[in-house]
Amino acid sequence: MAPWVIGHLPPHDVYCEPFGGSASVLMRKARAPVEVLGDLDDELLNLYSVVRDPALAGRLYVMATFTPFSDAEFRLAMRRVPADADPVERARRMIVRHAMQVSPDVRAETAGTGFRRYTGSARRVAAMDWATFPDALAAMTARLQGVVVERAAAVETIRRHDRRGALFYVDPPYVHSTRSEIRKGYAHEMSDDAHRELLDCLLSLKGMAVVSGYASPLYDDALVGWRRVTREVSDHARQRRTEVLWISPAAVAATTSRQMAFEL
Repeated sequence: MAPWVIGHLPPHDVYCEPFGGSASVLMRKARAPVEVLGDLDDELLNLYSVVRDPALAGRLYVMATFTPFSDAEFRLAMRRVPADADPVERARRMIVRHAMQVSPDVRAETAGTGFRRYTGSARRVAAMDWATFPDALAAMTARLQGVVVERAAAVETIRRHDRRGALFYVDPPYVHSTRSEIRKGYAHEMSDDAHRELLDCLLSLKGMAVVSGYASPLYDDALVGWRRVTREVSDHARQRRTEVLWISPAAVAATTSRQMAFEL
């Protein structure tokens, strides 16, 4: 997913992900002069805080290294942790939830369909993925240095940082009507009215936006005039779905200008 998104990002001076989640695009893209992650999930923000502190990140690395890939650890991680608990243990449980459950989303505390024993490959068990996971923490720590992390609603984050040259990669919770597994949820859900508020905000941007999600009449109807790029994917229920990028006119224009400059 991330390489596909990155391939459609225009040049920019400010990069913002108002739905931070796992920040999979930010983690892989080239640095921008200003970078912002926003989210409302306190567990996620705690993880970001831990991995940006050298001492805490070191503890997390050791704890993750010695955490076995087991259904017992998975069940423990799915229990709610008090907000005043050890921040490193909170972070450890969050990455365990993300790595060891089927159909995970880093922003969801109870989503997923159980303990993940296998990957999509017949030659690889999920425990092999977990064995390399602690090493990814070092890369995460390095990449998040210099990134502004905010606890705020997406629309608030967008309005705060909107300016010419700013790019917003917007990856909101899927519209309910597009989901194949209705019982799955996010830590902070969005109603259709909340999606409409987000769309109104995006339509009034000074900057640029790339929005991702499943094909949705709600977004198609609102974002008329935006470039629409699609690809076919399989969801966690192995159903074929159409993943869409809606790219704002300003973002298309910036990409076109860059391409023309390269051709000169």
